[in-house]
Amino acid sequence: MGDRLNSGRFGAYFHLPFCDTKCIYCDFFSLTNTEQASRFYSALLAETDLWFSSQSEIPQGPLTSVFFGGGTPSLTDPDQIGRFLEKLFAHRPPAAGCEVTLEANPGTLDPGKLRDFRSVGINRLSLGVQSFDDQDLKTLSRIHSAKTAIRTVEDAARVGFSSISVDLIFGLPGQDTEKWKKNLSQVIALPIQHVSAYNLIVEEKTPLYHMVRQGSIRVAEEDDCADMYDLTISELGSAGFGHYEVSNFAKSGHESVHNRTYWSYQPWLAFGPSAWGFWSGFRYKNVRNLSQYCEKIETGTLPAAEKETISPETELNERLMLAVRTTEGCSLLPVWQNLNPSEQSVLRQKFDRLQKDGYINWFEPDLSATPAGLRFGDSLATDLMVPTKH
Repeated sequence: MGDRLNSGRFGAYFHLPFCDTKCIYCDFFSLTNTEQASRFYSALLAETDLWFSSQSEIPQGPLTSVFFGGGTPSLTDPDQIGRFLEKLFAHRPPAAGCEVTLEANPGTLDPGKLRDFRSVGINRLSLGVQSFDDQDLKTLSRIHSAKTAIRTVEDAARVGFSSISVDLIFGLPGQDTEKWKKNLSQVIALPIQHVSAYNLIVEEKTPLYHMVRQGSIRVAEEDDCADMYDLTISELGSAGFGHYEVSNFAKSGHESVHNRTYWSYQPWLAFGPSAWGFWSGFRYKNVRNLSQYCEKIETGTLPAAEKETISPETELNERLMLAVRTTEGCSLLPVWQNLNPSEQSVLRQKFDRLQKDGYINWFEPDLSATPAGLRFGDSLATDLMVPTKH
């Protein structure tokens, strides 16, 4: 558990912002205009060199995961993805069994392209299905159909992908438990090994936010969402998917290595506009503008717009928050020893109470959620937060 068992994790994230269309609920940095694509790809390769040549503190170990997110990375030519991997691995080699994930949208892949992605090193797919219901997809302004999503999963398995994840969203307008159960049944019927099931969040500055405020669209009620979440746990659990993080479920051995790197407070590098990375108490976020991003790199400047040295209090709270959202948990060891006896005593009392109630496992200094506790990860984190000193 915690750092002592997962201390070898070291990830890298590439943000590829281009999309065919902007979905109404999405607040990630994405662009439908690809005029600067060639310039961006050159800048992304140069950024990789720039970080390694200028930052001696970057961890030395081999990479255990690489994740291409976006945007819609599957719109990128497979050979270009191969060049990104080649550049990265020239600086830090991949560990044996390194997980290399490509986010993809159904409809952007055919069997030939899937084979090409496998040939350049992609060994895991994360498909943005969101729903296997055509009406849901229309509501979300997705451009694929349920039939296309099913075919993409089947094609991926047929060409040799043995680790396929799908994203699903519940709490959609017009969605109820019966409709949601059909989504889960479709997942179970397909060669899918991992599911990320998210409650719809209405983010500010998205078209969905304005539609909800204007009353032109109505999302599911909170109680209905809770029922759909409980149904997800029971249906996927019965089908052999372990519930290992608040929103994530996996067949044994298919838990996301990359996400576990985030959740266990391990280091990762980040490349591309709006991407953020973390290592050794240092966090940074790149500029959220493609032209500014390219200009900085072309002048030999790192594109980080925000840099933060993480205080011990912040690290403690972040470790507490992460620990109670996963069954693997997170070690408090690096920060536990900095607490005075009184502070340790206050936390121990909380841990003892929550452990007695069956929500957490506490084996000092390691903390994790029980399966029952995962249902209440956010409220547990709030309960455990330690006031920061100003």
